[in-house]
Amino acid sequence: MTENNPPVPPEPPHPHAGWRQPGPGQSYPSHGPVPGYEPAYGPSQPYTPPGYSQQPYPYPQQQAQYPSALPGWGAPQPPKTGVRTASGVLTIVLGTYLLMYAVVGAGGGKAGMASLLFLLVLACLTAGILVLTLRLSKGVQVFALACSGVAALFALIAPAAGYYGIVLPATLLPLAIAGCILSSISLSRGSQSA
Repeated sequence: MTENNPPVPPEPPHPHAGWRQPGPGQSYPSHGPVPGYEPAYGPSQPYTPPGYSQQPYPYPQQQAQYPSALPGWGAPQPPKTGVRTASGVLTIVLGTYLLMYAVVGAGGGKAGMASLLFLLVLACLTAGILVLTLRLSKGVQVFALACSGVAALFALIAPAAGYYGIVLPATLLPLAIAGCILSSISLSRGSQSA
């Protein structure tokens, strides 16, 4: 019996039939162009907008424009001086010493002088803390110098106002003068280094 079957056309060639087959212990390449199968539109080119020129390596040249990439730039380093630290600590000690006199004076019936002394205490404590934390600020050092000067002036005026007689100048005046001296030395060193 003969059947009338049309002839079977040959199978079309497999699209990857021309590719190399890996041998034993080899595998297909994971990426990259296959030889002989280049895209019809040619190799890829980086996009350049009209009117601009293509630079071969744009990124290293652009990094030099940032200040942090340049040598010597970055966060300014605090000055390494022990005088400034001593000035801040002495201003805090002066503030706590004044606090003792303000509390005793408020309890002793001299509320007017004690309230002025409380304001000076707050100023001295604030100045001392700021001197220790803000190392690059000259204004803070001037504030500490002013607080020590006002404390020295208060120590000289207190006996005339009848506020503890000679005790206050004998104890407070040396601390205030030492604070003034250390603050002025630190301020002059800071202006010379700048």
